[in-house]
Amino acid sequence: MSSTAKLLLCGTTMFCVLAIALVGGCPNGTGGNGNDNATNGDSTNGDSSDDGTAPPDDDQVIEYQLTVIIEGSGTVEPSSGDYDAGTEVTLAATASTGWRFDRWEGDLTGSANPASITMSADRTVTAVFVAEGAAAFNFYAVYDRIVDADQLGEGNAVGRSAMSGDGAKAVFSNGASATNRKAYALNTDGSGLTPYTLPDGEGVAEHVAISEDGSRAYFASTYDEKIFKIEGGVVATISWTVPTGPDWVDDLHTTADGEYVLFRDYGGDVWRVKQDGSGLTKIIDDAAVPCVDGTGAEIYDMAVSADGGAIAFQMVVRRLVDGSEVLDREIFAWQNGTATELTVDRQGLYCKGNVAISGDGQTVVYQDWEDDKFYAIGADGANSRALEYAGFNFGGLGLTHDGTQMFYSDANADGGRLVETDGSGVLDLFPAWNVTAISLGATYDAQISRDGTHVFFRFEYATFPFKNALYLGHLNDVDAVPGAPQIESIAFSPVALPRGDADARIVLTTAPSDPQGLADITRVVADELLEGKHVADSANLPAYFYFAPHDDGESPDATAGDGVYSTEGQPGGKISELGAMTVRVGVKDATETVVVADTVLAIGP
Repeated sequence: MSSTAKLLLCGTTMFCVLAIALVGGCPNGTGGNGNDNATNGDSTNGDSSDDGTAPPDDDQVIEYQLTVIIEGSGTVEPSSGDYDAGTEVTLAATASTGWRFDRWEGDLTGSANPASITMSADRTVTAVFVAEGAAAFNFYAVYDRIVDADQLGEGNAVGRSAMSGDGAKAVFSNGASATNRKAYALNTDGSGLTPYTLPDGEGVAEHVAISEDGSRAYFASTYDEKIFKIEGGVVATISWTVPTGPDWVDDLHTTADGEYVLFRDYGGDVWRVKQDGSGLTKIIDDAAVPCVDGTGAEIYDMAVSADGGAIAFQMVVRRLVDGSEVLDREIFAWQNGTATELTVDRQGLYCKGNVAISGDGQTVVYQDWEDDKFYAIGADGANSRALEYAGFNFGGLGLTHDGTQMFYSDANADGGRLVETDGSGVLDLFPAWNVTAISLGATYDAQISRDGTHVFFRFEYATFPFKNALYLGHLNDVDAVPGAPQIESIAFSPVALPRGDADARIVLTTAPSDPQGLADITRVVADELLEGKHVADSANLPAYFYFAPHDDGESPDATAGDGVYSTEGQPGGKISELGAMTVRVGVKDATETVVVADTVLAIGP
């Protein structure tokens, strides 16, 4: 039935037409214009609105459709059907073995069972069943593959990329050609992919920047003396004359409104130019930056705040020690014309790495290669604190606008880690990189939205000839990607793994769903985390699961093909020392979308 009510008319059509003709009006006795009720403030519908629908006759019967949807495993009586208007329908949910009824959703809410609903309109009700022992999720993420090299048909076509601060737009360059250079723009839901041809120049466009709302994007090649702007579907060139202007473009950035572009030149000075090409100005001369006991030699790896008023950068400091020149690399912050040396470690030329600054310009994060950690520090030099092991970070570093969270790429952090910059905690974002894992990680261009709800990254998914894909990660938003699989529940039997029994076993069951059907799910995995980090060594875990969840009816899976995936775990080396452990389930579908959900497994007495 359609979403409109069914009218069951009494008598024949001829009788109704004849009756209308005899009374000179509508069957309900109103005037010929069908709107006599308007004189007392009513419309033809008997209220103050007029939707153009005539009221039914007294002897007409209205029916509405009830649609019942099942999530999980169970039944509802009565099921979907048609009911007379005003009928009160009582719904009773019965869970399958190993499941329990949890709640109603849609036009009926709450957890009462049975529960009643009045059919005054078409109704849709969802009965949600969860596996016995299912626990609440403490983290949920959907990683959506929004574009890949195969889609573009230009081997290694996904080059440098950037996401707008609101997480809605993305731009990237092609990494394949120096003469047929292209830029691309798209919405981060994967729609609206638009290619732009960039003028020929020196090398690929390896520098990319985008405004907060995605309305302006900028591309540049290192050895060009120009920047390409894309706005309103048009490519424009910002250029200047050498030697009065900079001799190359590196480390490209833009302000949140896209009004200014900032970059470094070959000598390490920092320049700023307006989006219309005017006002080209050298704003930081590296040789003029004040240092504690030396002089500035060259600026490296800078980051820019949202308004462009604060810049964090690495700089080589040149100093004399016993008559010999010594070079060290330190971290500086420039705020509206004044530079401050944030570190004075003097550990050598290769002692500092990646640097980032928060959108509000208050927090700087940098990598210290001497102790292989990230540090956070105020842009005024106050409140320095060690954060987290840095590892092999070649894929970028991003901060939220308020500087409270950072996201970085690291092969030793299972492809990407979210860090609280007050030092309170970390979270590995992807399924673990082990033999049963779903391969996914932030290989390059790790970025986080200004509010911390999205992460963006480039993932290298093939060896030579290399291929890359862009992913947008939606954090703690179950319904973020229409058509993506979902993890309905994670459950344990027993609900806690007991201590003191070396032969103890615990069964993990998970119930994924997919709008395209379970056949669209290509992989399900289970991983273990402690304090937010993946731990692969069973000796350092209170419990571990030794094979991937499966739905083939092989033990411990109860029934093949019922949508419930099972695996078995046993005590790890830390069973007597730790009281709980996070368990992560990951699901991948045929479009390479990856979903993960975390819950806590208790360790019993």
